[in-house]
Amino acid sequence: MNDRYMPPEKMNLDEARKRGKANRIKGHSFERKIAIELREIYPEAKRGYQARGGTSAAPDVDGTPFFIECKKGKRTNIKAAWKQALDNTDGRPPIAITKDDNQVTMVTMSLVTFKLLTKASE
Repeated sequence: MNDRYMPPEKMNLDEARKRGKANRIKGHSFERKIAIELREIYPEAKRGYQARGGTSAAPDVDGTPFFIECKKGKRTNIKAAWKQALDNTDGRPPIAITKDDNQVTMVTMSLVTFKLLTKASE
């Protein structure tokens, strides 16, 4: 497979499967990295149960007081990641953690959650 972009409809099935698998591996690696980084604050942080055959409504990173949705890619859709976290939350404050390739990791949360976090750190 070459490095040039090819729309999925022009790929053969094998190329599409390879690209899909590579994207899933990239996403899983990002989820693991975020879980490891969050262990500094939340020692129980780990990848969510959806990674082990659980429901798709499980957070990508569990063991925190937040419902965390992670997305990594060439150009992540922050609003879609936020909406997924908001729609799937189990009552915990939703947070979307996104990272475009070769860019800084971003965190998206509601203003209410941000105010709670800053108040808690005072």
